[in-house]
Amino acid sequence: MFIINLYGGLSYMRMLAVLVAISMLTVPFLMVPDVRAASGVIEISSPEELSAIGTGFPSNGHYRLTGDIVFPTAETMDVNVTGTPDGLRLSPDASDVSRVCLNGTVSSGDMVVKESSLRDVNILAIEHDGMLSASVIERDSLFDGAVLEIQTGSNFSRIERQFTGTIDGAGYAIRGIRMVGEASSMFADMRGACVRNLTVDGMFVSMDISDEGGSLRLLTYDRTVSASAVAMHARDTLFERVVSDSSVCSYIYVSASVEQGDPSDTLMMETKCERNSVCGSLTAYSESCRYLSCTVRGDCISSVCSSTVFDTLAGTAELNTDSRDRYNISESVCGGLIGSSDSDSVAFCRIYGDMRSDTEDTVTMTADTDDDGVRCDSRAICGGVAGRMANSSVYASETAHMTDADTYNHVNMPGKERSEILSGQIAGDAKGSVCTMTGIVGDTVSGNGGCSSENTSPDTEVPANVFAVTVSWDDGTIAVDGFRPYMKGDGMRCTSAGTITPAGSGIVLNPTFDWQTMTYGTMDLSKDTDDKEVSLDAIVLIPALIAAALFAVVAVRSLRR
Repeated sequence: MFIINLYGGLSYMRMLAVLVAISMLTVPFLMVPDVRAASGVIEISSPEELSAIGTGFPSNGHYRLTGDIVFPTAETMDVNVTGTPDGLRLSPDASDVSRVCLNGTVSSGDMVVKESSLRDVNILAIEHDGMLSASVIERDSLFDGAVLEIQTGSNFSRIERQFTGTIDGAGYAIRGIRMVGEASSMFADMRGACVRNLTVDGMFVSMDISDEGGSLRLLTYDRTVSASAVAMHARDTLFERVVSDSSVCSYIYVSASVEQGDPSDTLMMETKCERNSVCGSLTAYSESCRYLSCTVRGDCISSVCSSTVFDTLAGTAELNTDSRDRYNISESVCGGLIGSSDSDSVAFCRIYGDMRSDTEDTVTMTADTDDDGVRCDSRAICGGVAGRMANSSVYASETAHMTDADTYNHVNMPGKERSEILSGQIAGDAKGSVCTMTGIVGDTVSGNGGCSSENTSPDTEVPANVFAVTVSWDDGTIAVDGFRPYMKGDGMRCTSAGTITPAGSGIVLNPTFDWQTMTYGTMDLSKDTDDKEVSLDAIVLIPALIAAALFAVVAVRSLRR
C-alpha cells in the first residue's frame, strides 16, 4: 500500500509539475501586455510626494500623477466690507493688522475705498503679525455686507532645486496651492525638462510692500518680483497640454522718502530706484522652450505702484543730477502664457484668461527745481502670449480678453517724465519674432510692432491639431478618440477602451509632434502575441491558482483512501 501511495503521489506530483509548466508557458499568450508599465516612472498622488521632488525624490526623475493632488486649505482670515458715505470700508478681522493695501493705496488698520478707485480685478494685501497676505478679488465681490476670505499663510513651499526631469499629469490636476511671497511658483528653475498633460489650479502671488526713507542724500532701491504657476525660470523645456486655471499676480508697492538733513545739504537727485514686476501664467522667464497645445483660463496681473517724496527746505537746497538723469524707474510686464520670452516656440495654445499690467508712479517734492533730467521713467507692458518677446515664434494660437485697456499707466511728477504703454494680442514688446495663422481679438499684434505676422485676425481659422490613435487586436481594431488642443483634459487620459489595460484603467497617450510640419503623428497600439513581457501578478497568480486546485484534488483523493 505504501508503495502504491508513493507511486500515486509521485504521479500527482509529476502531473502538477507538467500543468504548472504548461500554465507558465501559455500565460504570456493569454495576457495583454501592461502598456502602463514604464521603467523608472515614479507615481505620485499627494502633496507630500510632490513637495519631495528635489529632496526625497530625484530632481531628474520621471513623475506621473495617478490622481488629483489636492492641497489642504491654507489658514485664512476674514475681511468685512461695510458701506459708508465715502465708499466701502474694509475691516480685517485680526487685532495685529498693521497695514491694508488695495491697488497701491495703503492705510493702517481699516481702509475706506471709493467706488471710482476699484478696478475689475483688484489686489488686496494685508500685513499682520509681520507677515504679508494677499488675495485677488473681483469688483462684484466688493459690496456692503460682503465677507472676503484672505489667505494668511502659504500651504506649499516652492521646489528650489533645478528640475531636469518629466512631470506627466496623465490628465490629472494639482489643485489648491496658495502661495504668497517674493517669488511664487511651483518650480524655481527648469532645464531640459518636460511638463505635459497637467492642470494647475491655485493662487500664486509674489509681492513686495516696503517703506524706505530717512535723512538720506542718496537713495537706491532696486526690487524685482516675479510670479508664475509652473516655473519661474525655464530653459530648453517642453510644456505640452498644460492648463493653468490659476490666479497669478506679481505686485510691488514702494513708498520711499528722501529728506534734507540740513539747509546747507545738497540733495543728491542721482537717487535711482528701479521697481520691476514680471508675471506669466505658466512661466515668468523662458528661453528656448516649446509650448504646445497649452491653455490658460486664469487671471494674470502685474502691477507696480511707487511713491517717492523728496522733502527739501524751500529756497535753500540745490539739486544735483550730474551722474544719473533718471531716478524713478518702474516697469510692469504681464504675459498670458509667458512673462518674458526669448527664442521660444508656441503652437496651438489658447489664452482665455484676463490679463493686466499696471504702473502707477508718484514723485513729489516740496520745492521747485531747475533740474532737466528725466525724473520718472515708467512702462506698462502686456501681451496675450508674452509680455516681452524676442526671437520667438507663435503659430496657430488664439488670445482673447485682451484689449488696450488692460494696461494702465499713470505718472504724476512735477517736471520732466517719460512713460509708455505697450499692449498687444501676441506680445506687448516684441523683437525679431514671427506670428502665423493666429486668431486674435483686437488689432494690435505687438505694442511696438516687432513681430511679423501673417493671417492674424479674429476671422482666421486656427487649425485644430488632432492626433489619431488606432488600437489593433486579433479580432479587429478599436478607435480611440484623438486629442484636440481646446479640449483640455478630455483627451489626455483615454479611458473609453477598457480592454486596453486591466480593470478598465486609462492609458496615457503622448504622441510625437513634428515642429517642422506642425502636426501630431499617428499612434498605433497593437497587441503583440509574441510579447513575453507579462506583469508579475499574472506570472504568480495564475500558476498559484492552478497549483491550489490540483493540491485540492490530491487532498480529496487522499482522504477518500
